[in-house]
Amino acid sequence: NYSQYLFNAMNTALRSKRMQAYAAYADCYAILLYLKGEQLDDVLDSYNHAVSSLRGMRRTDDDFRVLGGELLHQARARILYYYVERQSGQFRPAEVRALFLDSLEWWPHNTMFLSLFKWNESRLHMSDRTRDIFDVTIGANGRAAKGLQGPAPIYRVPVTTHLFSIYAEMGRPLMLGSTPHSIRAAFERAIGDVIPMGRTATRKSPFDLASSTSAQTSLTIWKLYILYELYAQCNVGRAREVYFRALRSCPWSKELYMFGFEHLRADLTNRLPPCRLNRKGEVEPLGFDHAALRALYSDMLR
Repeated sequence: NYSQYLFNAMNTALRSKRMQAYAAYADCYAILLYLKGEQLDDVLDSYNHAVSSLRGMRRTDDDFRVLGGELLHQARARILYYYVERQSGQFRPAEVRALFLDSLEWWPHNTMFLSLFKWNESRLHMSDRTRDIFDVTIGANGRAAKGLQGPAPIYRVPVTTHLFSIYAEMGRPLMLGSTPHSIRAAFERAIGDVIPMGRTATRKSPFDLASSTSAQTSLTIWKLYILYELYAQCNVGRAREVYFRALRSCPWSKELYMFGFEHLRADLTNRLPPCRLNRKGEVEPLGFDHAALRALYSDMLR
């Protein structure tokens, strides 16, 4: 009996904490149900049962629970995508959205869940419902946390969530409210995601291991913001301003310095003061005028 063999193999892998094998056996069991012609609800219940079994592990095994839970959710998302694409079984679009949303609330940084959620929304012509991706990924858990005792927890938004929010805003049609101001707001929200000093993020769930760092130090978001202002809006002044802000946030990045000279070379070189060359017999040092350089530096710090 293949079903009994896979079920026993799952229990053995769970007891030995081999999460990859546990998720693989659970996936094979769900595929077996699919090949037998079972309904989608029965197939998905097998994944839900496997996830519920992880909750019986000890608190000291949180790392294994997180890994196993994410692998099982990814397997469930794959077979759900297959069902929807092949139009196999009976399901409602709202149920598909709820399942992707459930995975996102546990792992808002997972790019598979973000991509599938966006795919489902665009397939149903509901692109405006993903406008505020922060409500999608952390809103439900944030509202649930209000009932807890003690100070309100602070959540760091992962960089991938910021990138997804920017992507969704840039891909939204004009008739649904996408404007240069709304796109800039998405960028500004990303680079302004700062947690006050002395306060740390708390876990949102047993499946949340650690917070990501602030997107303010993400070179990818800064470069995208500069390129958007420079090439999409053709606004050199705004691009220069964003570039100077990027340098202040990431002064350690040689790549960012070279990025400016690659895309803003003409503007940056025109803003440099003229270089004074010594003539024969002059005792003044070579180079730029120090007062002019200080003025340029002050402009960068604004």
